[in-house]
Amino acid sequence: MSKEKSWENIPHTNSDAVVERYREVLDVLAICVDKASVRGAEVSGWFEVADCANPFTFERSSLTVEVKCHWYGLKPDKEWMHLRVSNKYQLVRRYTGSVVDNIESLKGC
Repeated sequence: MSKEKSWENIPHTNSDAVVERYREVLDVLAICVDKASVRGAEVSGWFEVADCANPFTFERSSLTVEVKCHWYGLKPDKEWMHLRVSNKYQLVRRYTGSVVDNIESLKGC
């Protein structure tokens, strides 16, 4: 019998976490980043921007974007992941292709 994954024992931050899974999307608002951060992990690649009232905010001197991405296979409870952009980025309104779907570290789990 499989046990459903819960937030218990999932680290809130982890600098060793990496992109672990991708998914295909069709015609979505997406952002491509290089060396952005999510919960202490450095990530690069294409991310789907979340469908919410204001996915773009300016926090702690950097652009933050809410993106549809899982952390250790789980979706955060209230909002999607917050991607902190500190470098160049590219925003595409009607992106089709592969986007980051999950970030985690398989070490020590």
